[in-house]
Amino acid sequence: MRYLINLCLMMSAWGLPLAASASSMDGASCGKGAHYIPSELAGCSAGDAGLDHATVSLPSGSANGGHLARVTAYWPAEGDYYTRHNVASTGVRLHDGHCAVDPNIIPYGSVVAIAGIGTFLAVDTGTAVIERTAAREAGRTYAEKHALVVDLFFQSRRAGEAFAASAAKWAAISWWTPGSKTSSAKEARGMFADEDWQKIESKQL
Repeated sequence: MRYLINLCLMMSAWGLPLAASASSMDGASCGKGAHYIPSELAGCSAGDAGLDHATVSLPSGSANGGHLARVTAYWPAEGDYYTRHNVASTGVRLHDGHCAVDPNIIPYGSVVAIAGIGTFLAVDTGTAVIERTAAREAGRTYAEKHALVVDLFFQSRRAGEAFAASAAKWAAISWWTPGSKTSSAKEARGMFADEDWQKIESKQL
């Protein structure tokens, strides 16, 4: 019994959920928009959900790994004026493969790897992302309620809704910051070589 208690305490300290709730539908608010990721990736590939990113495991060589996140989705039609016009907080033009984060924790320009889902570029933010609204509303454990929120952008509403209806809403994440010099970090950033890095760098905190 003492071993079990210690194990639970260790899992909580590591930011791991003590109880799985991937199929729960409560907690409807999310990051920038009003949709969330309610269930596991059952029967839905990344391509089916509008993602052209390869499924990944947590990256090696990252100093920012093993964080629990509440993964949500948003698209132009449900956003503010700038989001409706595909413009991120950094001034970068939004498209598939971008995500909104809390830049106080995950700097703009970071490449975020979400286990089992894909790799995304942090270019946007939102009040609900920073306040972790989706995690607080849907979380059942301390770790879930205090999890980071990562909001994935979809150009297509249909793709966003398909992803929200099929993907796991809790996932382990890791990220490479813009200043990371490792070969794995450079390789990850190379996936987004066409981005306007000057706009991202101007927003660095």
